[in-house]
Amino acid sequence: MSYRKFYPSPTASAPTPAASATTQFKECHAGDTAPGGPYATGYIRFKQNPPLGTDAARHGQAVAAAGLFLKEWSELASVFGWSLEDIFSPGGLAWWLGVDVVRALGPEHAATEAERVFDRVTRADWRNPYAKN
Repeated sequence: MSYRKFYPSPTASAPTPAASATTQFKECHAGDTAPGGPYATGYIRFKQNPPLGTDAARHGQAVAAAGLFLKEWSELASVFGWSLEDIFSPGGLAWWLGVDVVRALGPEHAATEAERVFDRVTRADWRNPYAKN
């Protein structure tokens, strides 16, 4: 199953083979990604001030995930009403993603390259109530 973006990315041009999530994570973690948009100030605070008791490696991973997300999705996330807390708080999207990459975004959900879905309301994996599990 493949997820498509609910809305096309404003930075997208012609379809190209996507870099792997690990490659994108390493590029972002190396500082090659500078997210902007309405979340820029929140991102900088998040990057500079890890929550107390947080492992430095885990915080670095969350910072990289947030950077990748904001680079591609910040404007649309703002339109959909995603808050700083939805993205940066413990249990928020940046922490949930790990090295995964968002491939589709909606008002309440973010779908990833690994076919996981983050529920913005519960801040957890989305579970299809109609699935036969």
